[in-house]
Amino acid sequence: MSNKTFVLVHGAWLGAWCWDQVKPLLTAAGHDVVVLDLPGSGADQTPIAQVTLQGYTDRVVETINAQVQPVTLVGHSMGGIVISQANEVVPDRVEKLVYISAYLLQAGESLYGKTQEPEHAGSKLFTNWVQTSPEAASVNPDGVKEVFCADCSDADVAVIQAKMREQAIAPFATPLTVHADAKQYAEKRFYIETMQDNTVPNIIQQKMYTALPCQKVLTMATSHSPFAANPQQLVEFLTTL
Repeated sequence: MSNKTFVLVHGAWLGAWCWDQVKPLLTAAGHDVVVLDLPGSGADQTPIAQVTLQGYTDRVVETINAQVQPVTLVGHSMGGIVISQANEVVPDRVEKLVYISAYLLQAGESLYGKTQEPEHAGSKLFTNWVQTSPEAASVNPDGVKEVFCADCSDADVAVIQAKMREQAIAPFATPLTVHADAKQYAEKRFYIETMQDNTVPNIIQQKMYTALPCQKVLTMATSHSPFAANPQQLVEFLTTL
């Protein structure tokens, strides 16, 4: 049996493909790695109007339960709310929770609500937000590099631009139903902060992991896309938690 089983959960507009540089490095280090498309993302064809936070959670819980051993559950960006919610369903199957530049929310908070807090004002996301329908939004292609991956190679930026899909917005507005005690699960929570983040500004990352304490906070000097900007360091951090 490998040392660890990682389940990697992508963020908004992205898909399982965003881990393409991370998965082989983790595998080479001797770990089992599972990536998945959330409903309506990547190659998944769930209609946007049917995408919910509950559907996201169900998909991740199903994936966790399919593994032989308890998992290290990793969420990037919006994926943070998904791993928090999944952990509430199967806490005994989740050994560690790792939040990568992710939304780490308390009971009753929503992702959308967090974006309205003053510390989130530096985000470049909403100046590049394109509402494509009442249920979905895209990111202006010309703004993708600035928002997500200012420090990535041109090749990586092109991949991200090409593979991003429109995003269902219903999960953003759904309050989390997680344990009300901020210290619950603190011993298995870890946060990887990104210092040059134009999507989830570092100041709001700090606010979130201070309000919900984590066993350890690790720092990357990257944009919002460390899986592309510095996958080697990201894997090093993941394997040493």
